[in-house]
Amino acid sequence: WNFTDVSRPAMMHPRWWELSDPDSTEASAEVVLKSVQSDGHALKLAPRIFRENREIVLAAVRQHWEALQWAAPKLKDDHGIVMIAVQQNGTALQWAGDTARGNLDACRTAVQVSWWAYEFAADTLRENYELALLAVRENWQAFRLCGVGLRGNRSLLMLALRQHWMPLAHADPGLLADPEVIRAGLRHSHQAFGFASSLLRADRSLVIEALTKNPRAIALADSVLQEEFKTQGFVNAEPPQQELSD
Repeated sequence: WNFTDVSRPAMMHPRWWELSDPDSTEASAEVVLKSVQSDGHALKLAPRIFRENREIVLAAVRQHWEALQWAAPKLKDDHGIVMIAVQQNGTALQWAGDTARGNLDACRTAVQVSWWAYEFAADTLRENYELALLAVRENWQAFRLCGVGLRGNRSLLMLALRQHWMPLAHADPGLLADPEVIRAGLRHSHQAFGFASSLLRADRSLVIEALTKNPRAIALADSVLQEEFKTQGFVNAEPPQQELSD
């Protein structure tokens, strides 16, 4: 570790590849601290002893949230350090320790900054309704990341269905027998009908709603109703081009 100009980012040092000995003790704390203050990524090159130094890690993470990944394990569970990282970018949660990823305060902050951080919350917290609500409200794709119990929560599913029909693919089977749930999906695409329970796919009124959205939905209906509607000529006409892309 032989920085001659600590004002330069570490990765710009002419011999940075020589500075990665994890057991080196040649560097001084002052040099390492100034380096990470200039470029948080310099922590990657710091000897192990300095990646265990809270002051140095804190300075590195404050400069750039990605530095959290190079912190010593015990500091990845340091609440103050983790909070500084996730306040910059929620996905920094992926590098936090198990304790931090199980902390509701840290995970809530991370999800508020970036809904995608929800993926990195501890399994127990992905069963937390408050946290799931924050994530799903921001993006329907968070619904598939919810714990098994929450994927059976009707209000959470309906919130996701306001945005897209695909959350139906991850919903508890019991909710797929609810006609209002399927109707919420049909507002976006006839393909939502393909997730309806067998009982609903034999429901005449619901089949008609799906066919109104797109005649191609006939392929998703109960076989008996398929034959009936085809016989009646309900789906004989070629659907308009704009309807095919729903």
